[in-house]
Amino acid sequence: MISNAARQKLSDAQFEVLTTAAEETLNWSIANVPSETTKAATFCTNGGTIVAATNDQIESLHAAAQPVIDSLREDAATAAIIDAIDALKQDTVAAEPITSCEDVGVTSPPPATTSALNGTYTNVVTLEDTRAIADNPELLQDLPGTRTWTLVDGTMTVTKEGDAERGVPPWPPTRYEYDGTTLKVWFDTNPNNCATVTVVPTDSGLDFTDLTGCPGSGAPADTDALDSLLFNDWTRVD
Repeated sequence: MISNAARQKLSDAQFEVLTTAAEETLNWSIANVPSETTKAATFCTNGGTIVAATNDQIESLHAAAQPVIDSLREDAATAAIIDAIDALKQDTVAAEPITSCEDVGVTSPPPATTSALNGTYTNVVTLEDTRAIADNPELLQDLPGTRTWTLVDGTMTVTKEGDAERGVPPWPPTRYEYDGTTLKVWFDTNPNNCATVTVVPTDSGLDFTDLTGCPGSGAPADTDALDSLLFNDWTRVD
């Protein structure tokens, strides 16, 4: 949208450039921004749950919003925009609503064996071990240290000693699955950004072998070696 005052300040050529840019941006967004179905599938794959509002809840929401809409309609220009939106809704075929993870084909809960790893663990990554793999200054600062890993029924959280005092934000909780032998960890909401590793129980906690990044992650070549420093010699503390 552009106001009449702003339009009058532009030549026809300038306005055409602006219009073309807006159209190209819209077309790019339609072609590249993931659909709600794709985003919902990613969310569910990474352990999320979708719960639909009931009809009564939707009606209550409409009722609560109506006074606001009535107030907005007191302005003629705004009322015209609301009418245009209502007309567009009538002429647009609505997409099928996504009311559960089953709607996007995600039905499998984490294996029951996942809870077998429930607990709190610590491990230490040394500067020397990090330097043997990478000389990136950022990694040499961020990777070494003592971390606490908490695993609860498929959700993993990790904190690094001293990060809070330095104002470093914690890693967001992530999803994991364990089938009794292999641990699979997702590092963010990208379903391909994950790794699998064989779990080796020890007297003091857990150790790991054969860490491999998931196909299609696009991670740098040294990522598996760096991740192996994190998944190494976990000591149980709870």
